[in-house]
Amino acid sequence: MLKPSLQIFKKPIKNPRITIKTSQKIIVSVPLHFSSYHTQAFIEYHQKWIDKTLAKISKNHQDLSDEILSHIHQILIFGQWQDIATLSYPLQKNAFKELLHTYIAPRTQELANTMNLDFQHIKITNACSKFGSCTYDNRLFFSLMLVFAPYHLIDYVIIHELAHIHHKNHSQDFWHLVTKHCPHAKDYRAQLRKEAKLYLELLQKLS
Repeated sequence: MLKPSLQIFKKPIKNPRITIKTSQKIIVSVPLHFSSYHTQAFIEYHQKWIDKTLAKISKNHQDLSDEILSHIHQILIFGQWQDIATLSYPLQKNAFKELLHTYIAPRTQELANTMNLDFQHIKITNACSKFGSCTYDNRLFFSLMLVFAPYHLIDYVIIHELAHIHHKNHSQDFWHLVTKHCPHAKDYRAQLRKEAKLYLELLQKLS
């Protein structure tokens, strides 16, 4: 089980703040003029919130561990658990990249045509911090983690990255374009964030 850790930083900021990472790292940032006494008082004032947040993170980690253990002989493929012993391909990243590419390549072209957009290149990567990206010369990169996601979430990521061809930002116009072609984008984005930890853990199963 993860153990909480505390880090305190003095920064040129106006107001103190507390950030708690999913690793249970507690980061306290305080103004340069804050004394040790004021810093400790600030932490104690927010102790109930800290404890509540840590408990929630701990439960999420336990739920994740329970789910993985309940499928210890299975792997998630396009949103469906499948027995590893019945797979016709090895449990290797290259094999799963090919599998993901067989869906993403034609689907990206189909959605690009619908959105009247052109892209330069598609590549499946080992990225762990994000599901997709679009470069300034319109090359599209998708994380191998998407092979574990159901098709509707993959489509959302594709539409999200295609929209960056027209809008190189996350402006209101960008989100309008995304929701035009994916009305449930907000829900799908939240679902991806929720499943990201699971997908990251499953990625470790691939050699």
